[in-house]
Amino acid sequence: MTWAAALDAALTVERDTFPQAVTYTPEGGAAASIVGIFDEAHEGTEFDADGLAVLTTRPVLWVKLDDMAQAPHVRDTAVIGATTYEVTSTQADGSGGMDLYLVEVG
Repeated sequence: MTWAAALDAALTVERDTFPQAVTYTPEGGAAASIVGIFDEAHEGTEFDADGLAVLTTRPVLWVKLDDMAQAPHVRDTAVIGATTYEVTSTQADGSGGMDLYLVEVG
């Protein structure tokens, strides 16, 4: 089994074991129900304009691309529980999944 296949299998098990129901709406499209892995306080590192590392904490939703009607994009929305989020950036994981970096709206 390749590394990508092993990672995909592990993330699929995690998603199916701890499912987070999401109503996902592509910008200008129709809403759909999907399941993902949600981390409300994901910690990451970004770099400022001077190249200095800055620790960030923000919500992230991992989705399996095969579960999506179309690839996620910036400005799509996700309703998780009673909270609406907007996608601010995306990062493919190289194994058929994608991290969606979110910001709470309205």
